[in-house]
Amino acid sequence: MMRREGIVIVVPKAFCLSLTVVVAVSVTAHGQGVVGTDGGWKGPVPEEFRVKREPPFAFAARPVVTRRGDEITVRFTTKTFCDVTVAIEEPGTEIAGEPKIVRHLACGVLGPEAPPPFQKNAKEQVVVWDGKNDLGEYIDDKDRLTVRVSLGLKPRFERTLLWSPHKQRGTQPIFAAAPEGVYVFDAGGVDYLRLFDHEGAYLRTIYPFPANKVKAVKGLRWYRFPQGRSWPLKESLYQQTLLTSGVNDSIYDRLGRTDAAATGIAVRGNRIALGYENLNSLAADGSSGGLPLKGPTMGYPFYNRRARTKRTIIIGPTSLAFSPDGKRLYFTGWAWITRVESDAVQAVKCLDYDSNDTAAVFAGAWSLTASGKGEKQFALPTSVACGPKGNVYVTDFLNNRVQIFSPAGSLLKSVGVEEPAQVLVHQRTGAIYVFSWAPYGIPTTNWYTFKKVRVAPALTSLTAYPECRRLSREPFPLGGTHGNRTSQGARYRVELDSWAPGDEPSFWITNNVWMASLEDHAYGYVSQTAQLAENRWINGVRILRKHDGKWKTAVSFGRLAKKAVKRINPIRHNIQELFVSPANGRLYVGEANSGPVSKAYDRLIEVDPLTGRHRIVQLPFNAEEMAFDINGLAHLRTTDVVARYDPETWREVPFDYGQELKHVGCGMGGRSADVIAGIRLPASHPACFHQGGMSISPQGHLVVACHDNGRKQAKKWEHGFAHFGVPFNFAAPYSPVMFPGRSSAGTVLHVWDRYGRPMRRDIVQGLPQLDGVHIDKDDNLYLMAWPTRTIGDKRYFNYMTETVMKFPTKGGRLLMSGKRAAIPLPDDLKPARPRDVSGRWVEDAAWYYGGAGHAGFNTPHAGGGCACWYCRFTLDYFARSFVPEMDQYSVAILDASGNLITRVGTYGNVDDGVPLIAKGGPANPRPLGPSTGSGQASDQVALFHAAYVGTHTDRRLFIADLGNARIVSVTLGYQSEAGVALRDVPDRSEAPTGADHDAP
Repeated sequence: MMRREGIVIVVPKAFCLSLTVVVAVSVTAHGQGVVGTDGGWKGPVPEEFRVKREPPFAFAARPVVTRRGDEITVRFTTKTFCDVTVAIEEPGTEIAGEPKIVRHLACGVLGPEAPPPFQKNAKEQVVVWDGKNDLGEYIDDKDRLTVRVSLGLKPRFERTLLWSPHKQRGTQPIFAAAPEGVYVFDAGGVDYLRLFDHEGAYLRTIYPFPANKVKAVKGLRWYRFPQGRSWPLKESLYQQTLLTSGVNDSIYDRLGRTDAAATGIAVRGNRIALGYENLNSLAADGSSGGLPLKGPTMGYPFYNRRARTKRTIIIGPTSLAFSPDGKRLYFTGWAWITRVESDAVQAVKCLDYDSNDTAAVFAGAWSLTASGKGEKQFALPTSVACGPKGNVYVTDFLNNRVQIFSPAGSLLKSVGVEEPAQVLVHQRTGAIYVFSWAPYGIPTTNWYTFKKVRVAPALTSLTAYPECRRLSREPFPLGGTHGNRTSQGARYRVELDSWAPGDEPSFWITNNVWMASLEDHAYGYVSQTAQLAENRWINGVRILRKHDGKWKTAVSFGRLAKKAVKRINPIRHNIQELFVSPANGRLYVGEANSGPVSKAYDRLIEVDPLTGRHRIVQLPFNAEEMAFDINGLAHLRTTDVVARYDPETWREVPFDYGQELKHVGCGMGGRSADVIAGIRLPASHPACFHQGGMSISPQGHLVVACHDNGRKQAKKWEHGFAHFGVPFNFAAPYSPVMFPGRSSAGTVLHVWDRYGRPMRRDIVQGLPQLDGVHIDKDDNLYLMAWPTRTIGDKRYFNYMTETVMKFPTKGGRLLMSGKRAAIPLPDDLKPARPRDVSGRWVEDAAWYYGGAGHAGFNTPHAGGGCACWYCRFTLDYFARSFVPEMDQYSVAILDASGNLITRVGTYGNVDDGVPLIAKGGPANPRPLGPSTGSGQASDQVALFHAAYVGTHTDRRLFIADLGNARIVSVTLGYQSEAGVALRDVPDRSEAPTGADHDAP
């Protein structure tokens, strides 16, 4: 994992869509460079990314409705080419607090590309309803219905769902106490730094940086996007963090991306130091305190030659301490253990915090082997602390002592303590507390001389320096701890809160909780049992104090989280898929916990959007994907099976033409169930396991993305399959039709009707992997494909983004040249135009929208990339696409013609935004304003890493903002509305011949 710094390069022309100047940048760990003030898009916003609607959102003539039997005609005129939504509602029949929509009639931006049934280039519109509901059934009693015409979609923040600041994200949070409270850093790819008071109550978030402070963070890579807005570019293969201290910021490898930005933390005054591979300087106000974010190197590179995945691992310091004036930072604790060996660096280092100078050895030796018993030698230094007078305390584990140094580095005193693993000094009294446990990093050569196989957890209390008199040594309830095949750092993290109320010491403690690492996966050790054991997460961060002479838990973060969000296990691979039932408006959340590489879920979290109350729902088997039909039936999908259930009882609703199947499920820690009549899919799972999604049209047509690995499928279909009216019988194994330029492996789309009968096969041919596929009422297909968009002859600058495309009912195909094509594409068959997306020409697509989502395999670095983290877009019954723009901190909303209606969200953390319902989130949020750099800040939706979305028609949008560890509920109101009750409109079907049919 090599880093390159200080190299000046020129941004290549293909890197951006348009650059009017050449920009010099300095390469960072990300590999894309620190973009200066002139960096980024210089031209006008491309038409594809321009918001198409025009204000004001008002009627020039309000809606007039006429009736003639089943035919209902709606006329209205708008003042501008704004966006319009027409719905037929049933007042009195409410779903999630809103009238039920029985027919989603029309929606889109008026103007040259207005989608049907709107007339193009017209502000005066006539829309005819045939009297049928969304299922195509006639509605007899129309007098109970209302015609609603709405102008100007107006998203607004509603509430925060499934959020608890006490929920643990990674395997081991770390702490630093200060007069204002205790700072807790927690991470699992995505990083969080929060401040709690001395009793564990949440106060505020420091990172992600607040919206009003992000511009005060020195060293972020600001970039002007082609969409016309400037944002800081995120780091890493997954582009999920702004911090640059850890190994989760690297785009050059795909192995450290889900790690953390820090292994150690220290706080003094306004200064917050995060340390791992490098130093990151933060401030308590959410800025970088006037210092550059990225500082000197702090990590130790260890080449793990005996692991299956032979690679260099960066070992970070686990213990950091500021001098009392905050000008010096001491650090140590480089320790690790692998399957066959363990080791540690025998040094304490120090750096000048105000400079960018390289850290120097303060005591010991920057070596694995230079251990000893001399005054400035160590045999496994595990922690460092600073006293209120500036003296430096170091635990010297194998020498059974705590060494006390002056700030100048001279040894002041050596205090004997058995197995000292961590030393803490009370910042007001100077009292010394030393914890004992068996650390990582006991050198392999020392195991034979280290007599104790187990170290009983204990606390030794001593008086302040210079006396250092032992007061007591007592057992201490640290709890159980676990490690991986390759572990680093400390088994436990303990912090002394010197400003806690009362006379007894107050300790914040957490232990290392097992989650399968890359090494564990490499050795096939992926049992989910330990990961599913919720008691391990309940025992996460704890505040311990003495009560009646015994150490007891005063506050448990795990129990607080359990009370707030029910499921407290960390979200594996940041998978938090969102599904909304049209029948009840409830949100269903799928968090991965089982299956191959832990990407399936055997339970859902059911959320009431009106109250935020939720419960855990057990599924019949662990599914990889789910979709609801318009009646609210849940369709669960494994690699090669779709089964249908009633979610009120979770009893199967068999397909008429389905197959009986045994032991359906994704296995590996999940559940299985026998299926009475399910749909058998011609699919194999790709390397990333997750498929490209599935969805159901209002008429019940089911489209499923099935991965084809380039070989004939072993599964046989029992029923015929019609494609464009031509019958196919799949008694033989299914294999897609190949043609020159078709990729040798990819995604194949098939459609079944509501009875489970195959309708169409291989609709859009030659597809790569997808991050969502949807089908509308007219059987048009919408998909988000991994290739990056090209506009003109230039590739969109962020090659990790994907492209949303729409295909008509007849389908289309993608062509590619090169070795990945199953049959080479000859030159005379190559389209005479630039590629539409990276590496491919697309035929018969209705429109494109680029800069969307995130495709982990798109990187030219990282040995082919990784897509364990993925995303999903969604489609509502008005055929509006809701598309995550993860690098822009927003969600785009497009109509059926691909017109960009608006965007939802802007940069911010969980404290940003003013809730309409003050429940579910922080108590005192900050309003978002124009200073955040976004034109849509008025929606008060703050986002950081929004990967999944779900909608309840035009009522609500749900966004899984994993970067803020929450789900955001957004109301989808309008700027202007008009409703006409049909009971007030006379039926003119019996009017005399020649009567004015259009008269009101």
